[in-house]
Amino acid sequence: MCERCSLGYYGNAQLGRHDDCRRCACPLAEAANNFSPTCEMDSRGGYLCTQCPLGYQGIHCQECAPGYFGNPMIAGSSCEPCECKDGGPCDQLTGQCLRCHGNTEGWRCERCKPAHYGDAQLSDCKPCECDAHGSMDTTQCNEITGQCQCKEKYVGRSCNQCQDGLGNVTAGCVTCQCDAMGSVTSKCDPVTGHCQCHPGVAGPLCDRCLPDHYLFSTTGCQSCDCDIVGSKSLSCDLASGGCDCKDNVIGRTCNTCQPGFWGLSEAGCQPCACDPVGSLHPDRCDAQTGQCQCKPGVEGRACQKCAQLFYGLSTYGCSECDICDKPGHICDPDTGRCVCPPFTEGPDCSRCQPNSWGFAPGLGCK
Repeated sequence: MCERCSLGYYGNAQLGRHDDCRRCACPLAEAANNFSPTCEMDSRGGYLCTQCPLGYQGIHCQECAPGYFGNPMIAGSSCEPCECKDGGPCDQLTGQCLRCHGNTEGWRCERCKPAHYGDAQLSDCKPCECDAHGSMDTTQCNEITGQCQCKEKYVGRSCNQCQDGLGNVTAGCVTCQCDAMGSVTSKCDPVTGHCQCHPGVAGPLCDRCLPDHYLFSTTGCQSCDCDIVGSKSLSCDLASGGCDCKDNVIGRTCNTCQPGFWGLSEAGCQPCACDPVGSLHPDRCDAQTGQCQCKPGVEGRACQKCAQLFYGLSTYGCSECDICDKPGHICDPDTGRCVCPPFTEGPDCSRCQPNSWGFAPGLGCK
């Protein structure tokens, strides 16, 4: 009994008509474009292709699936896999790759974009980056090596350097003009034209000392080393290296008080001010402490008073006091007489005077 259609046909075989079963067209009836061996009738009297092969889609296998291209609706045409790198998508009809990576282009992303170079097969194309000053054309370079076409005097893959002995790309690669004394070599930087300077030397041509340096020579320039306390600034004379000293300060680096002064500070040095009577050398004192050199029996920074148990400051110094027989008495520093210490009273000078306090033996009260 003929109750169903043969493979490759669809319809209702039980109606008894000669055209009950019709040939499947998936999508065309021609064998070359009939890609599904089976189909079945749908609820609306149409048909559905049931075995579309890999790469085809649609109810009649009439379209190429994603990742494939072609037009199954044209006799002799089929769906072929996209040939794009990394499995990228292509146009479903033409097969042209839709998304090229790594600065590539072309039907199959097979070449680098203009002004790029590298390996398109690896999706690795880089910009030419031809230097605007040194290149004949900034948009063209060798598609494999990236070498730009250089103007005369320029070298380098990007034509961004000058030939040996030349420098300063932006100025057209001029002859190096390094100062013979201040430069380590006569060659200059092939890009900037700047020379390699000796220590302490500055300038594109190495023709001057750095700030706060002096004595330009074949070995470089020396640091001024001006004393930060004793100098008015850190700069010095370019020839001698002498720093600009504050008041009463001397030395090349301004680190010493001049004779007769002491106490180097932000204000300079202050006068010794030694007492002309009590000091051996009124115009001299220790540069750090300001202590003057005192005559015998004299004390104080400026040698301005008699030491304890001495009296009578004079050009000879101070005289030694006689021993005081009275308990608690001391020698008066002016007269040499035995007297009570300051602000004390009583037979043995052991009591503070009214409105005084803090008794100390031999020193008195306050």
